[in-house]
Amino acid sequence: MGGMVNGGQLFGTHPDLAISQGLDASKGRGRWIPITATTQVNSVMAHWFGVPKQEIPLLFPSINNFSDPFDAQENLNFIK
Repeated sequence: MGGMVNGGQLFGTHPDLAISQGLDASKGRGRWIPITATTQVNSVMAHWFGVPKQEIPLLFPSINNFSDPFDAQENLNFIK
């Protein structure tokens, strides 16, 4: 995607993939709940395109349901 994208890595937190425990939402059937929402990733991209952080909730109203995508602990620094 160009020089500004820090690709070839896993961003966010990788699920534990433990069946019948952790993030397995299906009682042992291997259906994991994602830890990083597309709303978080898209918020970072929108900010890179010039949307001020305080206006992100106008584009992505559900962003407040997730942890702050700009927090360093979220590891969403896929744009250099």
